[in-house]
Amino acid sequence: MEMVREGAGDSGPKIRANSGKSRCHTDGIDPLESEMREDQIVLEKYGDIIHTDWKGVRRHPHADYRIRAAQFAPFSALSGYDDELARTARPVEEKTDLTESARLELDQKLRMILESPGQEEIEIEYFQADPCKKGGTYRKYRGYLKELDLNERSLCMEDGLRISMGEIRRVEIL
Repeated sequence: MEMVREGAGDSGPKIRANSGKSRCHTDGIDPLESEMREDQIVLEKYGDIIHTDWKGVRRHPHADYRIRAAQFAPFSALSGYDDELARTARPVEEKTDLTESARLELDQKLRMILESPGQEEIEIEYFQADPCKKGGTYRKYRGYLKELDLNERSLCMEDGLRISMGEIRRVEIL
């Protein structure tokens, strides 16, 4: 291994290790002399602009930082892979069956609510099935009942949400 001295800069001479023979050695040219020749060629070609200050593009306004950030956003080689990971990691639970006493209590509360729909705020805990996996999650909803749809066996809430009566686990009148 041979040590080759590079050009002296502000921090003094730099030394790099040269393992084996370089192209310059095979041509019979000193590597240091070859580098100096290359530097001279660069200075001849670009010497007039090499030390000028660059003030940026003047004709075009800078893009918004969000647009510029999107250009350098991470690239997902497999489209949908992140969604699939999130779907797999999403916790699900099995739907629990109500006991007979809990079912009777739920029916009694639903009858009370149906006597005067839209007048009392209620909180409903219901099961929402996961469309992609077996199981689902229990959700809580707080709002006002609009109507009961007997054909669909569902509660229609004032904001348009429909909750199947078979999925309700608990109802509270607030």
